[in-house]
Amino acid sequence: MLRRILLLAGFLAAALALGIFLLKGKPHTDLVAEDRVHIKSSPIKTLDRFPSIKHAELAQQLRFEHGITLTSPSEAFGGLSALHLSKDRDVLLAITDTGHWVRATPVWRDKQLVGLEHAVMAPVQAAGGRSLRATGHGDIEALAVGNNGAYLADESFGSSIFFAPNVPGSLAAPVQPFKRRAALKRMPKGRGIEALAFVETTGQAPQLLAIAERSPDSDTASLPAWLLPINRDSTDIQALQYEATSGFDVSDAAFSKTCGLLVLERKLNWLGFFEIRLKLVQSTNIKAGSTLKGLTLLATNSWASYVDNMEGVSVVDMPDGSCEVFMTSDDNYLPVQSTNLLQFRLSNNNIKLSPSDE
Repeated sequence: MLRRILLLAGFLAAALALGIFLLKGKPHTDLVAEDRVHIKSSPIKTLDRFPSIKHAELAQQLRFEHGITLTSPSEAFGGLSALHLSKDRDVLLAITDTGHWVRATPVWRDKQLVGLEHAVMAPVQAAGGRSLRATGHGDIEALAVGNNGAYLADESFGSSIFFAPNVPGSLAAPVQPFKRRAALKRMPKGRGIEALAFVETTGQAPQLLAIAERSPDSDTASLPAWLLPINRDSTDIQALQYEATSGFDVSDAAFSKTCGLLVLERKLNWLGFFEIRLKLVQSTNIKAGSTLKGLTLLATNSWASYVDNMEGVSVVDMPDGSCEVFMTSDDNYLPVQSTNLLQFRLSNNNIKLSPSDE
């Protein structure tokens, strides 16, 4: 009897220790200056985890190219919440939800992304010599890159938008806040802007499209969205809606002149696995008062494929008229999650609707 009690006590102690370890996650460090980091890349050759089980559902025009799992001895690395690849594919820029930039040079082999080199991390700077995180705005969830810098959105207090001049060329300049809009102030903390896209369409001035992670009304799949001018001193704002897959949150968006608006959705199911949807919205539908509805390009989950907590998407227009699509995951600094960077090719043809879209 005593032996059984001791065995049970040992089992419970081990389970408690494991639970504390998983909840605590990996340690992470707040950097005070730009720092070089070494990032190791392990290949992901197939999207499906099990060769005998084809699970991931891809639209006919979307093809998986390659992927890599990223690890680093740096305690600051992890928590990637948004992604951007430059038009020439020479620069990768990411942002973490702990308020850090990540900039690296992609390594290509046979047109596939196989690694990252010359990587640096730096704190996002605010005015007065402090980091943006130190001001309480470090929960950065969205990134969009324009012609003269980058735009960021955080969820710390409703939603705030910032402009970072000269990024990605330099990571040192303090960010400049946009004037706050009342509609954004009303968004719940932690449920504000999760996606930010730099939208350029023919005959229109560039705009920012912002999409909330979740609707304040739990009974609807329509999420608040806004069009904002890139002039940070303007108070103009135009409302529209994004119709997400039922039960899913928006985690990022990226705009392509060639292919349209790509929106990344995710949810955590009751088994503890992430379910992922990648949607495509036609450019002509992006206007004030509209409800954006996307066609499903990818549907899968983290049990059967190498997706994880996907939080970043980027798109690059290619000379042949196709688009390269990149997605990255946020590991939440947890040992049970990973930072996966996936590469797809999207042909610019009429997308065949999935059954859920018809």
